Amino acid sequence: MLIAALFVLLFLFPAPPAQDRGEPYQVLVLHSHRSSLPANTDWYNGIVRGFALAPDLRIEIDVEATDLMRVDDADYVAQLHRSYGLKYRDYMPDLVIATYMAAFTFLLKFCGCFFR
Repeated sequence: MLIAALFVLLFLFPAPPAQDRGEPYQVLVLHSHRSSLPANTDWYNGIVRGFALAPDLRIEIDVEATDLMRVDDADYVAQLHRSYGLKYRDYMPDLVIATYMAAFTFLLKFCGCFFR
């Protein structure tokens, strides 16, 4: 289900082909857990290895750790939404990869703070 939803997002928000771009693709990894969780490092390393299979693809990867698995209070979620809306208003990622359901649900609900 999660993989299928990620592919849907890729097709809803396609980026131009690499040969048409002068700058690298901007990728955002949105973690569900706090930043110190070792699984986040595993996710990141796997994503980097996956992109390395396409050496002509230039990418820059940013990471956000939402900590939504531990803190899912409505005020906290609203603050995250406001914060990401400000942070990414002039910098829209070409691709957002959500790890685990909490970040994926946040992305589906508030994708406007990452995509126009």
